[in-house]
Amino acid sequence: MKKVNAFRRDYVNPVILETAAAVRAVNKHDPDHTWRVGDTCYWVPSDTPKHSPETASQFLRSADAILTERGTNYDNPQGERSMGKTVAVFNIITGHNITEAEGWLFMQGLKDVRQWTAPTYHQDSAEDSVAYSALKAEALAEAV
Repeated sequence: MKKVNAFRRDYVNPVILETAAAVRAVNKHDPDHTWRVGDTCYWVPSDTPKHSPETASQFLRSADAILTERGTNYDNPQGERSMGKTVAVFNIITGHNITEAEGWLFMQGLKDVRQWTAPTYHQDSAEDSVAYSALKAEALAEAV
């Protein structure tokens, strides 16, 4: 079971597990689709469809949820914040001197390549690209 501060609500009708027995039973058989947020446990069966963002506002909300979820998964209450360390390691290994914002630009480029070379729309690439754009803007603002 994943313990998170926020639950990505892009799933259709997550099941709220109301008893300890239900939590144990579901977590035993499907731990990758079980989340605890505070005192509430949610289960989303692996075959449950997800809501796909369709408007710019929905993409922004989805990106915010993704950043929060990843930060929680990687023990950072501020959300996704791994690029500073990533570019520092990259710079040491390669002798280059890229910035954190340039690291996010690189990742956004990766997601754009995946999106534009896929035979059909790729939701994960679209959502991550929005999140990386926000992180890039944040890094640029902090560098001023």
